[in-house]
Amino acid sequence: MDWAGRAGEHLTDMGAPLGNGQEITPAGVSPANATVGGYSLLEADSVEEAVALMDGHPHLMMPGASIQVFPALDIPGM
Repeated sequence: MDWAGRAGEHLTDMGAPLGNGQEITPAGVSPANATVGGYSLLEADSVEEAVALMDGHPHLMMPGASIQVFPALDIPGM
Protein backbone atom coordinates (compact mmCIF):
# COMPACT_ATOMS: atom_id res chain seq x y z
CA MET A 1 0.00 0.00 0.00
CA ASP A 2 3.05 2.28 0.28
CA TRP A 3 3.28 2.51 -3.51
CA ALA A 4 -0.44 3.30 -3.83
CA GLY A 5 -0.03 6.08 -1.30
CA ARG A 6 2.87 7.57 -3.27
CA ALA A 7 0.92 7.34 -6.54
CA GLY A 8 -1.82 9.31 -4.79
CA GLU A 9 -4.48 10.88 -6.98
CA HIS A 10 -2.82 9.46 -10.11
CA LEU A 11 -4.07 5.99 -9.11
CA THR A 12 -7.68 6.08 -10.31
CA ASP A 13 -8.36 2.32 -9.98
CA MET A 14 -6.19 0.00 -7.88
CA GLY A 15 -7.24 -2.77 -10.26
CA ALA A 16 -7.24 -6.50 -9.62
CA PRO A 17 -5.46 -9.71 -10.57
CA LEU A 18 -6.68 -11.28 -13.81
CA GLY A 19 -7.39 -14.91 -14.64
CA ASN A 20 -6.89 -16.81 -17.86
CA GLY A 21 -8.06 -14.73 -20.81
CA GLN A 22 -9.98 -15.71 -23.90
CA GLU A 23 -9.26 -14.53 -27.44
CA ILE A 24 -12.35 -13.92 -29.53
CA THR A 25 -12.11 -13.85 -33.32
CA PRO A 26 -14.63 -14.28 -36.14
CA ALA A 27 -13.53 -17.94 -36.17
CA GLY A 28 -14.38 -18.55 -32.52
CA VAL A 29 -12.93 -18.46 -29.04
CA SER A 30 -9.61 -19.83 -27.80
CA PRO A 31 -7.29 -19.31 -24.81
CA ALA A 32 -5.47 -15.98 -25.01
CA ASN A 33 -1.73 -16.05 -25.71
CA ALA A 34 -1.04 -12.94 -23.62
CA THR A 35 -0.01 -13.39 -20.01
CA VAL A 36 -1.43 -10.42 -18.14
CA GLY A 37 -1.39 -10.85 -14.38
CA GLY A 38 -3.45 -7.84 -13.43
CA TYR A 39 -4.13 -4.18 -14.05
CA SER A 40 -4.24 -0.78 -12.41
CA LEU A 41 -5.42 2.50 -13.91
CA LEU A 42 -3.35 5.64 -13.58
CA GLU A 43 -4.05 9.15 -14.75
CA ALA A 44 -0.90 10.91 -15.93
CA ASP A 45 0.01 13.69 -18.35
CA SER A 46 2.29 11.40 -20.39
CA VAL A 47 3.50 7.82 -20.71
CA GLU A 48 6.79 8.99 -19.23
CA GLU A 49 5.00 10.28 -16.13
CA ALA A 50 3.11 6.98 -15.80
CA VAL A 51 6.39 5.06 -16.10
CA ALA A 52 7.94 7.24 -13.40
CA LEU A 53 4.97 6.47 -11.14
CA MET A 54 5.92 2.77 -11.27
CA ASP A 55 9.02 3.48 -9.18
CA GLY A 56 8.81 1.31 -6.07
CA HIS A 57 5.81 -0.73 -7.27
CA PRO A 58 5.72 -3.95 -5.21
CA HIS A 59 5.42 -6.22 -8.26
CA LEU A 60 8.89 -5.13 -9.35
CA MET A 61 10.28 -6.76 -6.21
CA MET A 62 9.38 -10.25 -7.51
CA PRO A 63 12.06 -12.09 -9.53
CA GLY A 64 11.40 -11.85 -13.26
CA ALA A 65 8.47 -9.47 -12.82
CA SER A 66 7.66 -6.66 -15.22
CA ILE A 67 5.07 -3.93 -15.64
CA GLN A 68 3.81 -2.75 -19.02
CA VAL A 69 2.38 0.76 -19.40
CA PHE A 70 -0.17 1.46 -22.15
CA PRO A 71 -1.76 4.83 -22.85
CA ALA A 72 -5.48 5.05 -23.46
CA LEU A 73 -6.06 6.72 -26.83
CA ASP A 74 -8.93 8.89 -27.95
CA ILE A 75 -11.45 7.19 -30.23
CA PRO A 76 -11.42 9.00 -33.59
CA GLY A 77 -14.63 10.89 -34.25
CA MET A 78 -15.88 10.73 -30.65
